[in-house]
Amino acid sequence: MKLKFKNLLILYFGILIVSCNSNDTKIIPFTPKLVYSTDNFSDTIFVSDYINSIIFHDNNYYFLDLRSATIICTDENFEFKSIIGRRGQGPGEFPFLQTFGVFDDKVYLGGTGTILNVFDTDGKFLSAISYDSGVGQIIVSSRMVIKENKITGCFNGEYSTENFPIVTLDFSGNIIDVSEGTVNDVTKTISSRSVHELEHGGFLSVINSFPVIDVYDNNMNYMHSVDISYIDVIKKHLNQIKSRPEDPYTVLSNIIADSYCVKNKLYLLCYSAVGNIYNSENSCK
Repeated sequence: MKLKFKNLLILYFGILIVSCNSNDTKIIPFTPKLVYSTDNFSDTIFVSDYINSIIFHDNNYYFLDLRSATIICTDENFEFKSIIGRRGQGPGEFPFLQTFGVFDDKVYLGGTGTILNVFDTDGKFLSAISYDSGVGQIIVSSRMVIKENKITGCFNGEYSTENFPIVTLDFSGNIIDVSEGTVNDVTKTISSRSVHELEHGGFLSVINSFPVIDVYDNNMNYMHSVDISYIDVIKKHLNQIKSRPEDPYTVLSNIIADSYCVKNKLYLLCYSAVGNIYNSENSCK
C-alpha cells in the first residue's frame, strides 16, 4: 500500500484557541519526510490499497482498511499486533466499514446501519451500541472523536439535511447534542467532514468538499468558520471544478483528502488540481 502525497499543508490554530473571535491563521507548506512505510509490513500483514484513515493512540497505529472492513493495529514500528472487526452480517461485523475511534483501550467501529461495534485492542468483540435511525445510517466522517461518555461524528441523517451534520451520542446510543455547520445547501451538508479535538479545548470540523473549517467550543457550540480557499493548491482545485459545471459530480468533488490534528496543528492532505482532477493520479492510493 502506497500513499501519493501531492500537497501537504499545515495550519496553526493557536490564535483560534486563544481568541475564539479571531479568524487569523498561519499557513506553512512543507515537504513531508518519509519515516516509516507500510511497504515494510511483514508478509503476515495484509494491507489493501484502500486505507481510509489512520489513528495513532497510546503508541499504536490503527489503520482503517475499507476493502477488508477491518482495523489493522500495529505498534509504533509497524509491527503487527491485531486485526479488529471483519466483513459480514453477524455480531461485530459490517458489510461496509466507514469510520472508527479509539478511547480507553477500546476501538469503536461504525459503518452501514445504526450500530457502533465495540472491541478491545486485541480484536475481541465486546458490545454493540444502537442509535436512532434518524441520526443517519451512514457515518460520513473517517474518524470519530471519543472522550469520556461522548461519541462525536458526522452523520447523513435528518439532522444533516437540517444543517446539523455533527451528532454527539452517549455510550448507550442516546443523542446528547447536534451541532450546526456553516454550509446550508443540502448537497453540501452530506459532504464528509472530519471532526478534530483541540489540545487546549474546542473542536474543528474540516469539510472535505468545500474550503471551510468550522470552529467549535468545548461543548460543540459553533463559534465561527475559517475560509481556506486562498491556499494556493485549494484555489487551483476550486478553479478547475468551476470550469466543469456540467459534471454532475462536481458539487461533491473532494478538495481535502484527509486531515489530522496534533498539538493544535491541523495537517491537510489536499488533492492537487493537475490534469483531470477525477484521475486516480490526483488522489491517495
